[in-house]
Formats: sequence, C-alpha cells, structure tokens
Amino acid sequence: MHDNRKSWFLLVFGVFCLLNFLIQPVGARDLLLERYIRQISAGPPADWGLWDQEVQKLPPRLRSYVLLFAVKQGWLVDKQKKIAWLKEAARYNGLVKEVAFERLITLACEAPLQVGDCTQALNWVEKEFPSIRREKRLYQLWLSHWIQVLLHQNQVTQALHFFKRNRRSSDKDQTWQLDLYYQILSRSQFSSEWCQYYKEWMLNRRRLADFAFTPQMKDCRIPIQAKLERIRFLISNSFEDKAKNDILAFLELYSLPSHQQHFIWAEFYYRSHYFEKALEHINFALNESPLEFEYYNLKANALSRMGRLVEAAQVYQEIYEKFLNRSKRQQALFDKGFIYFQAQKFSEAESTFLQLLKEYPNSHLVTDVMWYLGWMAFLRKDYLMAIDFFRKILRRNGPEKNKVKYWLARALWEEYRYGEATRYFDELKNEKDDGIFNYYSLLSENFLNKRRPSGLFIKAVTGEICDVGLEFSLPHLNKSLLWHSDDADFLVTSRGAKKKVREDQVRLPANKRLRPLKQLKINESRVIDDYIYLFLIEEDQLAVEILKNFFSVSNHPVEILKELHQFEEFDEAARLAESLIGRHFSLQQVREFVFPKAFPKIVVEYAQRWGVDPRFIWSVMRAESYYSPEVESPVLAKGLMQLMPYTAEKMARIAKVTEYKNPEDLFKIDINVHLGVAYLARLQSQFQGNLPLIAAAYNAGPHRVQTWLHRFGYRDFDEFIELIPFRETRFYVKKVMSFYYHYGGFFDFLRGIEVDERVRVPMVRESWDDIM
Repeated sequence: MHDNRKSWFLLVFGVFCLLNFLIQPVGARDLLLERYIRQISAGPPADWGLWDQEVQKLPPRLRSYVLLFAVKQGWLVDKQKKIAWLKEAARYNGLVKEVAFERLITLACEAPLQVGDCTQALNWVEKEFPSIRREKRLYQLWLSHWIQVLLHQNQVTQALHFFKRNRRSSDKDQTWQLDLYYQILSRSQFSSEWCQYYKEWMLNRRRLADFAFTPQMKDCRIPIQAKLERIRFLISNSFEDKAKNDILAFLELYSLPSHQQHFIWAEFYYRSHYFEKALEHINFALNESPLEFEYYNLKANALSRMGRLVEAAQVYQEIYEKFLNRSKRQQALFDKGFIYFQAQKFSEAESTFLQLLKEYPNSHLVTDVMWYLGWMAFLRKDYLMAIDFFRKILRRNGPEKNKVKYWLARALWEEYRYGEATRYFDELKNEKDDGIFNYYSLLSENFLNKRRPSGLFIKAVTGEICDVGLEFSLPHLNKSLLWHSDDADFLVTSRGAKKKVREDQVRLPANKRLRPLKQLKINESRVIDDYIYLFLIEEDQLAVEILKNFFSVSNHPVEILKELHQFEEFDEAARLAESLIGRHFSLQQVREFVFPKAFPKIVVEYAQRWGVDPRFIWSVMRAESYYSPEVESPVLAKGLMQLMPYTAEKMARIAKVTEYKNPEDLFKIDINVHLGVAYLARLQSQFQGNLPLIAAAYNAGPHRVQTWLHRFGYRDFDEFIELIPFRETRFYVKKVMSFYYHYGGFFDFLRGIEVDERVRVPMVRESWDDIM
C-alpha cells in the first residue's frame, strides 16, 4: 500500500514537472522579450559589444526579435554589423524572415548607394528566399533596387531585359512597375518601347493625370477610345485645364479627321457639363460622319442631361433605324424606353419595351424590361398587371429577388390581398440577406408596423442618441453652408480602393502595446508571439493575417477584436467580426464590432459642431471607406469619407479648415472627418434633414438630386429611392439607410419635406462661384 502511494506521488510530481517545463519557457520568453524591448526603447546600450554577447545567449527565435527591433531603432552606426544582424534574424523561418529581408535590402541599398553592398544583399536575398516573386512587398523592393543598381552602372539595356523578365503582369496596381519602365526608357533610345509603355499607362487609370505626351510617341497609333478615357478621368478629378491642354497637345501631335477632332471636343465639353457646346461639336461631327454610333450615343446623353428627354429618345430611335448590329439595336430600344420612363411618359415607354420583348425575346435585357413594365404598372396603379410581371420575374430566378418580392407584396396589398402580401412581407422580414445589408427587410418590417407609407418624401428623424459619452444636440445650422457644390462626380464609393500607408500614423510605444496583449491569456503562444512582434514593428497587415488564421483555433476572438479597437483598427475588426457571423456568433453578439463607433471623439465633436447625427456619419463612413483612414479609390478619392481633392479644397475654404494644405492631408482622420461632416451639414440644410436625399446627394451630387425631385418628387419615400436612375446611387442609398438602422436610427414614414422652388426646373450644372 505504501509503495502504491509512493508511485502515485512520483507520477503526479513527474506530470507537474513536465507541465512546468513546457509552460515556463513561454512565460520566461515573454518576460525576456519585454525586458529587451524596454531596454532598447529607453535608449541605446552603453556597450553594444557587451549587449551583443548577451543577446547571442538567447534562444534563436527571441534573438531574431531583439536584433530586428534593435536595427529598427537606428542607433547602431556600424552598417555591416546591422547587415549581419539582419541576416541572422532572417534565419528564422516565418513572417520574421520576410520582414528581415525587407529591412536588409532597404539598409544595404540606401542612399548614397554602395553598389557592392546592394548587389550582394540582393543576390543573397534571392538565394535565401527563392519564392521572393510571390511576396508582393518584398518583390517590389527587390526589383526596384535591382533596376536602380543597373541604371546606376549605366547598364540600360540589361535593366530593360531584367525588368521585362522579372515583372509580374498579374499585379492589380502596376503603377510602381510603370514608374520603373519610365525610368529605364528615359535613359535609353528605345523608341519602339514608348508605344508599349503608353498602352500600359493608359490602362492604369490611377495615374493617368501624371502622364504627358512625348515626341517619342508620335509614331504610336493611339486609339481614340484611349484618348477619351483619359479625358473622362482628368475631368472627373477636376483637372479640366489639364484635360484641355492635353487635347491641344494630342491634336498637334497627331493628324486626325475633322469629325474626330469635333468628337474629342464634344466629349470634353460633355464631361465638363457644358452640354450646349458639346451638342454643337457633336452635330458638326455627325454632319461629316453620319454613321458613327458613338456620336449618336453622346448626343443622346447630352440631350438627356439637359432635360430634353423626348429629343434624346428620338436619337435612340435613329440608332435603332440606322445600325444593323443586333446588340446596338437592342440597347437603343432599351435606352429609348428608359428615357421615356424617366420623362414619366409611361405609354411610350411601355410600347418601346414591348417592342423589344417581341423582336428580341431571348435578349439579356428581358428581365430588366419586365421589371420596368411591372414597375410602371405599379406607379400608375395598375396593380394586377404589376403583380403579373413581378411573378414572371421571380419565376426567372433573376437578380434582386428581394426588391421584386417587396414590390409584389406592395401590389398585392393594394389589391386587398392582405394574406398573400403579408406572407411576402414576413418572408422578407425574416430573410436578413447577409445579416448586414437588409434594406427590403427593414422596409417590410416598417410596412407591417405602419401598414402604409404616406405623404411626400419620408424624413428619417433622429431617434435614441448613441451612447458615445457625449451629449448630442442639433444646433442651428451655419447659414454659410447654404450654397451650391460643383460636379456630381466629386465623391465616389471606395469600391476597388487601395490602402495607403500613412507615414504620420501615430503608434503606441512598444512597451505599452505589449501588456494588454499578454492579458489575453491564450495558450497558442506562438500565434500571440507573432502578433505582438508584428505590431511592434508596425506590420499591422501581417498581424491581421495571423489573426484571421487564428480564429479557427482560438476561443477568444472577441478579446482580439477588442484589441484591434484599442489600436483603432476599426476596419480590420469589422471585417473579422463580419466573417464570424453565422459560424461562431450572431450579428447581435458582434454588432459593436461590425458597426463600430469609429473614432468616436472626433466624429462626435464635429457632429455637434455641424449639427449632424453621428450615426449617419458612421453609416456614410462605412459605405465609403469601411472605416479605413488609409484608402484611396481608383479615381483618387481619399480617406474615411472618400473626399475628392477638388471638393476638399473648396470645403476647406468655406468651412475655414485651415489645417488642410494638400490632398495628402485627407489621410489624416481629423481633417477628413471635419471636411466630410461639414459637407453633410450643407446637404442636410439643403434637403431639410431628409437622410435618403442627403445620402443620394453625397454619392451623385446635390444638383442631380434636385433634378430627380423635379421629376418625381411627389412620390413616396420607398418609391423615390427605387426611381433613382443611377444604379450605383440607388444601391448606395439603400446601404446607408440599412447601416443607419443598425446604428439605432429608424425610418418615420409619416413625415415629408416641402419641395423648394429652386427645384422646379432641373439643374444640369452647379457652380461654386456664388459663394467665393
């Protein structure tokens, strides 16, 4: 019996010792890491040699951390010693290796360029990291420095061959590759390469504004469409003068027929909103060349933008009659019907759409045509016909089923078929789409509660105030905001937006970031170790990638989401939280992370100053940038509120935001939010606080919203949104209103707005001149 007790005691003691052996190194390693990082953060060691000897005794993984952090601080003068440390740190296989290689190349190739050190480092990295071409950031650094070395040695031909051999055509953003291409060509006599360079540059819309025609391109056959694309891009970014000078240089360089020259000028004036001048040039072009489809199309668009809708419909009829191409004839009939629909001439629109269905029963436009036939029937209160068309669309199983279901339910309700209507409303009410964007679900729920929307425009009013620690009130609006803005294209959504790293981004000191992360008490120490390290060296994107993989094994994702909020990484937290919905958590459990009160102090401060509901600001922020201060859209809209530089400049002068100096300031959270909220306040005053109208104006421009008010401003709230002619704006308004609901706002379907006398006539162009 005594021996059995002794055996059990030895077994328990052995297990305890084993667990202590396995667990203790993790805690000791964390303490050592914190100790050395604190030492380095406090200042350089008195004796680097002694410090180096001490660090050599550390475990390899921890030593790589400490060496990298020491190099990052920049106190060590000996460049060769730093290179040696980076090579040693790169021996660790993992994310640290990539970061070490990146810093090694940067250090070895820094100015003034020492060709020997740089070449040796580039060769060593390529040898030790053969998959370098698959690592985007490191690959860019490696290729760029190789080109610089070759050009530094006047090996221009070798630089061109090396560039072509190693470039990657799969990259979405090839701006940096085109910059390298230009550097090589500007040092060479490769005239034949300029045409290829030009074609690639024209495809890279993000940097079109920087391009300039050169004599080397005289022999290139530049397509007119590429030229027009450039004009559109420059004007949409408020570079009208540059676009005009660009056209003059282009026409001087190339001999074009008179009708093509008139067409280019017509495109310029159309994009600049001088529609009368655009019509003059397009009529000249059509007189000389009456069989150009693009000329007719531009004429129809110009007439439509001027409010001359019947004339525009007649131009589409000419296209249908003069061109034999099947797809062009289909599109011409559809556009003609749509123009009549916009002009509220439903009988002409119906006959045109029915003609399209009869002549082209298998057209890809059939579902859209059936929608408009059903929608017009609903608008003129022929609910039986509307029901018939909506049911046909649902049987085709086409897109936007929820939209069709909602209006089918509305039509059934108007026919007193309450049971059928309620079934569809209940189906939509319970079907939350993806759990986040659920516009028709909200409409259905509201309809069942209110039974029927009434009145003119529906005004979304402020409900319960967000709990953000500050009292919110609506002061009297600043009268200086009662002015007109400029183009409708100054603000764009962030679709396809790219992240831009801000050099001025403030980060917590290393020793302050370490402690809260250690409070997570997660057993997967290696994962947390990588997470800590990557945040320490400001590699936030890589850290987030670790967290995404970590969610599959972690029991503490909410704690990690809280840490991301602590570091103001609201966009990454929202994406990660959204990915958890349905698999681990309900929307209700992670709502505060999916719909965060991002940058609350800044948002609430300007919300109070300008009298804008902070929930609406966050809703717009989510739709525009997904809470990321560092995004830049393909058309150069920047920051949280996706402001165009031209608009930001005008707003800064009117709202007296003296801190705004240049477009790069839009990546600063305080400035971007201030300008964006001031603009929302102006729209709020102009559209009497009607949130759907404000959202539409923010996306498409206030003058377009005023035109839509003139055309169909007597309709109910939900009908008006569905009547917005621009698909992007229509979807944008639905998104913003859905997000607003999730932030605690609600729709009041019983209050309308008065249509101002200014919108009795549609507006085609706005100007800032009256407020300068």
